[in-house]
Amino acid sequence: MEYSDYKAADFCADPHFVQWVLSPTTDTDMFWKEFRAVHPEKEEEIRSAILMLNSIEFEVTQPSGKRLAALKSRIEYELDKADRGYDKKRSYLRYSFAACFAMILIAVGFRIYTSSRGVRYETGYGELREIKMKEGSEIVLNARSSVVVYENLSGNREVELNGEAFFKIAKIKGSRFIVKTPEARVEVLGTQFNVHTRRENTTVVLREGKVNLSNGKTLPVYMKPGEMASVSKQNAAIALQKVKPSDYLSWMKRVLILDNTPVSQALLTVEDSFGVKIELAKPELLRKNLSGQLPLENINDFANDLAIILDLQVMKTAKGYRLY
Repeated sequence: MEYSDYKAADFCADPHFVQWVLSPTTDTDMFWKEFRAVHPEKEEEIRSAILMLNSIEFEVTQPSGKRLAALKSRIEYELDKADRGYDKKRSYLRYSFAACFAMILIAVGFRIYTSSRGVRYETGYGELREIKMKEGSEIVLNARSSVVVYENLSGNREVELNGEAFFKIAKIKGSRFIVKTPEARVEVLGTQFNVHTRRENTTVVLREGKVNLSNGKTLPVYMKPGEMASVSKQNAAIALQKVKPSDYLSWMKRVLILDNTPVSQALLTVEDSFGVKIELAKPELLRKNLSGQLPLENINDFANDLAIILDLQVMKTAKGYRLY
């Protein structure tokens, strides 16, 4: 059977898919990213499979028969709750979840697989997600983003981010909160800040508190509220500038704030959030700067609003929209 024919339970039964979800690598991330781009019709099945895999608590110990039975009972209990509002979709989900659990045990040799990896959360296009950590910190994950959370209340707390997220960190004496991206390391005690990491570039906008930012190439930068730091693989230096934090946090309200922003930058933001390309028949308009606010709740409305601003017409294409 080809991946294009897979249902959620089939993905859970595939060892390569299980390995990607539970212990992703650069190569597996690239493979599944490309597959999802080519087969958007499988997105719901993939997301269901990921949810099933991440719904089981994982540890590195060999479980006893008693513990395994208890875990199966807990899963059955959760499935029974879903069945109280029975329909075909939930019936299929029950089968898929049970099959997923069984195949995990086969795929990992009857080991409950590694909690040291942390818990992975992710969002799809156009989706926002709120994550509340056990120690009180809160994370808001932007669209098409992922974060792996490692909680250790006796020491530092760490997360690994790809995409964009806003962090509101609970202050715990002696425990630092660390955000790792491919380009940078953000270290705080208790604060509120936004991290955006895409296209080999990381930006950090500090709303409240203090942040220690490093990239392993130069001396750390200590940020103050109202500052934005930029880190890229191409440049060793960390760029620092004054900004309005609210402009960079508006995505949580599904609003794009433009402050003399080039149209090209606005279109990249939309592509990141919705996976949709908006092309302009007049390329020179990409350099035009805009100021104001545009809702990001609906991509169709955004395309039409932008067309009105640029005095253009809208045409739907296979990849998204064309303004002409």
